[in-house]
Amino acid sequence: MNSAVNDKLVVSTNTIATFSTSVLTGNDLQQLAVVAMAISGSSSNGALAFDKLSQTFTYSSTSGTGAAVDTLTYTLSDGSTGTVSLDVVNANPGFDLKAYVAGGSYQGAYLDAAGGNDTVNGASASDTLIGGDGNDTLVGDTGSDILRGGAGNDTLDGQGANGDFDLIDFSDGNAGLNFTLVQSASNTTFVSGAAVGLGTDTYRNMEGVIGTNFADILNGSSSADILKGGGGNDTINGNDGDDFIYGGAGDDNLNGGLGKDTFVYEGSGLGTDTITGFISGTDKIDLKIYGISFADVQSTSANNVLTLAIDTDHNGTSDLIIKLNATSAVSASDFIF
Repeated sequence: MNSAVNDKLVVSTNTIATFSTSVLTGNDLQQLAVVAMAISGSSSNGALAFDKLSQTFTYSSTSGTGAAVDTLTYTLSDGSTGTVSLDVVNANPGFDLKAYVAGGSYQGAYLDAAGGNDTVNGASASDTLIGGDGNDTLVGDTGSDILRGGAGNDTLDGQGANGDFDLIDFSDGNAGLNFTLVQSASNTTFVSGAAVGLGTDTYRNMEGVIGTNFADILNGSSSADILKGGGGNDTINGNDGDDFIYGGAGDDNLNGGLGKDTFVYEGSGLGTDTITGFISGTDKIDLKIYGISFADVQSTSANNVLTLAIDTDHNGTSDLIIKLNATSAVSASDFIF
């Protein structure tokens, strides 16, 4: 049985688009890891890079527009293969993805409107919408979307269905920011500050945030949030709700607050994180992307701090350190492998 199901992605011209492999495997018969990717045939329209560890891939669109400008293939861990049709479109000035895919289906999009005052509308799948310079309006529609307004005073509306997680993305900021997420169908205004350089944004229907590559302070709402620190030594507070917290690179201070929280690790070079308020039997540490087991987690306790030394690449040396304040012990059930 071939587990993989063919897919379609939509990418804007002259764009370096990064996707999680989950955009491809979400509609497969089994959600397995991707072990290889390639551009089919001889292509002069774009370039592909695949990171097996982080389960992400980057497609750089260099020339040509239209349906099926490029075709990718991917291989799952069971050996089955799928085909990905890449449509390349001109998203500047603005783009209506819902009109583009009317009557058809697609699995994801990455649309960069570049400069100017643009309006970009997503559709039913997971979309990354980037406004660039100018005062932009980005609307995610259904699906779990990422909206990056960029410089200028932007209007961002996740507009997702119940259960979707739409993220406001500040990863292109010039300095760390202090941001408290408000989950509401009404408008919330956030002033990034001159140092950050992202203007004044008005947002609604957002369930998460992506920080800058500098030291951020990110605070969640009273509901379930996704909070991603990015680079830098971040401080992330989940507050109430069952939150998903990603410290990212750097030495981060993380606190899930109330609720059943999940601390997610992926990639390499993540530094040393300190998690406060971790409750064994309630909260989780997600390490599934590394393909390891509880045997790869070594723990030591001193001064009311449990230190976890984790070998993520099976080379016999610990390369991820997590310190759990006021936690005496953990078990395999506290992890997602």
